[in-house]
Amino acid sequence: MPFFGDKGLLIVKKEATYGVDPVPTAAANAIRATNVRINPNPALIQREALRDSLSSLAHAVGGVVMGISFDMELSASGAAGTAPKHGPLHLACRQKETIVVSTSVTYDLNSATQDSATCYFYADGILFKFLGARGNEKLSVTARGLAKFSWDMVGLYSAITDVAIPSGAAFDSVVEVPSAIALTLGGYAAIMRSYNIDYGNVVEAHVDLNATDGIKSIWLARGRAKMDMEVEAVTEASHTFWANAKAGTEVALGGNTLGGTAGKKLQITAPKVQYEQINMTELEAKIRGYSISAKLNPSTDLLSDEVSKIYT
Repeated sequence: MPFFGDKGLLIVKKEATYGVDPVPTAAANAIRATNVRINPNPALIQREALRDSLSSLAHAVGGVVMGISFDMELSASGAAGTAPKHGPLHLACRQKETIVVSTSVTYDLNSATQDSATCYFYADGILFKFLGARGNEKLSVTARGLAKFSWDMVGLYSAITDVAIPSGAAFDSVVEVPSAIALTLGGYAAIMRSYNIDYGNVVEAHVDLNATDGIKSIWLARGRAKMDMEVEAVTEASHTFWANAKAGTEVALGGNTLGGTAGKKLQITAPKVQYEQINMTELEAKIRGYSISAKLNPSTDLLSDEVSKIYT
């Protein structure tokens, strides 16, 4: 019997010890994932020994890391001050979690430590496990569309087994379609069609001859958080897009609260947005617009606060 591409389940749990399976469950750790892709990355070693043949020798395999990429409709726990089930993914993307009971859960970038997660993906009747997973996070927000997170995670190889999808999965509440989000750039309420935030984490294999498969861990190197946006063109008197780009002037991303119900709201802010490239574009009904790429900078050189997410 064939496996169905639209039957599956992704569950994720924070690891207490790197690479040790915390055994996530469908009831407690299910993620509303879509567009799941498995990306194995074996280190194939070519062998070039001289011999009386021009045929190639079989590769040696120097260990395998396993990648998994997926999207998720923006969701929240449904209760202010309670972390969302996908919180371990934020943590595994070089972020730290601050909980204020009954009020908020905040995720900021973290330069001190790196958490990890275990991901189980049930592809109908096949189970893929990703231990010690770390990776990169993106957020996409479009007017008249669902906001979504996208994750590209990399973990240690674990044997693939035949396991049925477990029952009892429970999912967090989906955040409403974005509208009236009060987004501002340097205090200016931009007429914005869409924006994307990319944390820009660089994922590396931390190699070690003493480790299984020669891989000690998956590690995140210095990232470069960035943002791109599509806005309606306005006069420089309204907002100095061009002058800011020329001078390297940074502006704050403010407001920007997605959702309007307590327990299902997410605010995304950034203290210093630096426009890097502005291209003229044409929006619907031939309205002139700007396609802007920007770098997200920390508020000071000593901090790691390029972007902040606050669930309330």
